[in-house]
Amino acid sequence: MKKIFSVIFAFSLIAAGFLYRTAKTACAEEISGSAKASYLMDYDSGTVISARNENARLTIASMCKIMTLVLIFDEINAGNLTMDQTLTISPTAAGMGGSQAFLEAGVQSKVSELI
Repeated sequence: MKKIFSVIFAFSLIAAGFLYRTAKTACAEEISGSAKASYLMDYDSGTVISARNENARLTIASMCKIMTLVLIFDEINAGNLTMDQTLTISPTAAGMGGSQAFLEAGVQSKVSELI
């Protein structure tokens, strides 16, 4: 009886490992499928699961948004701004082109909501 249980348990572990690797591979293909470049690594083992054009020099998407967040969090850390603070959307901010946040001039929003 112990032999049968051991064989079944070993087979289950092998099948689970295969399914896990298959799922990771399918996920990696889905993630990197439409990207110009991607790099996906298993956190625990450090194994690269998927890499596409990982050394290509490409422009950073949404650099303005990233820099705005850096400035916001710098102001929060300096004590000049809080997540619960209410800000009024200016006509200039509401009229900006590019990626739209669909802000309306005069509307008041918390910093946490705007982030």
